Amino acid sequence: MSRTLQPDDRISHYRVVGPLGVGGMGEVYIAQDEWLGRNVALKILPPRLVRNEERLRRFVTEARSASSLNHSNIVTIHEIGHDEVRAGGSGAADASAGASSLPHYISMELISGETLGQKIHQDETDLRSATNGPQTGRRLPCVASGGSRRACGRSSADPQVAFFDAG
Repeated sequence: MSRTLQPDDRISHYRVVGPLGVGGMGEVYIAQDEWLGRNVALKILPPRLVRNEERLRRFVTEARSASSLNHSNIVTIHEIGHDEVRAGGSGAADASAGASSLPHYISMELISGETLGQKIHQDETDLRSATNGPQTGRRLPCVASGGSRRACGRSSADPQVAFFDAG
């Protein structure tokens, strides 16, 4: 499966830096918020999934639910939206997609760390010990999208919990 975005592509005021993960509800990228000058995790619901009304509803519900919560263990949602993808710095918009099939996105706090699976295997510990350890007082979990790389968000197909340092 090909990725919706490539490095240096732009969607709204975000410039894609690179991929973080892929899950059942979309793709997650590191992106630079060009308005605020910070890196974010940008979760994309690709156009092929936007056409599925149930997937789009779940994507928006996920963003609204997470944004209604304020807790140190929950990633901060900055924005949701949809826009055309402008290819790698060219400024040319992808005009082939109609408004109803534009990629939708959730911009959220980018937090680096390791997944719960990595933590358990690295420390050879069990789930209870891993989730009650010293990290819980610093910055515990963000639910990660995909399992291969670090990310923030939730994937209904492959949910994982990630541990994070407060930095």
